[in-house]
Amino acid sequence: INAEYMGNNCELRRIFRLMEHSSFNLARLSELDRPLFEKYVEVYQRKLGKNLGYGTAGFRDKADYLESALFRVGIITALLSKITDPLGIGLMITASHNQIKDNGVKIVNTDGSMISSQIEKGIESFINEPVLEKAVNNLVAILEGFYKKKVDLSVVGTVFLGGDTRPSTAHLKSLASQAIQLSGNVAHDYGQVTTPILHHLVRQNNIVAEKGDKTRQTIQDYYEYYGGLFAQLIQENCSGRRRYPLLLDLSLIHI
Repeated sequence: INAEYMGNNCELRRIFRLMEHSSFNLARLSELDRPLFEKYVEVYQRKLGKNLGYGTAGFRDKADYLESALFRVGIITALLSKITDPLGIGLMITASHNQIKDNGVKIVNTDGSMISSQIEKGIESFINEPVLEKAVNNLVAILEGFYKKKVDLSVVGTVFLGGDTRPSTAHLKSLASQAIQLSGNVAHDYGQVTTPILHHLVRQNNIVAEKGDKTRQTIQDYYEYYGGLFAQLIQENCSGRRRYPLLLDLSLIHI
């Protein structure tokens, strides 16, 4: 831990005292983060003269540039899920229709929507801050201000992961998963799924979690949910009880 940075920062000392009594392993996280961040600085910040930015598509660029970002996004989602517990947060690794050499990561909110734009800048700062403990401290302050509650690092939150079929996805997901677990959280990996599937599963898992049910939703639940709605739509149209216009989208995109 950077003692000079801590100085007389009372709030930072409060957070580190909490870390001592939780499974948030900052020392190990920092050890693993350091070479990843140094590589990011060398091949991205210095070479390209810019920082990774978080937009509608999340963080997205060539897969070779994203190792540090994925590790740190794992920590970000862990901190988020500690404050939203018992509701989980989603982490989707995909670059959608981009070239195969690209990849990306986006964070899914507890209701299955995109993460609030109000904390996107905090996420960007976390990814690009050289000192990990400073990044943690700053993000915790942002999250506590946004959610109007304290981050309890002893909470074991849940992060739901998914990824596309790109060759780089498995490695990037492993980095995120490792960071989530070292932060004292559960990483629930749904494997290869589309982005809509992960958004749906995050939302449905949290609907049942609000009722105190810890049963995990499955990919089969997703197909049965929308298959059932489609069957109902067709049945009502064929019976004449209701008439809905049926539109067929034939666009083909990668997940």
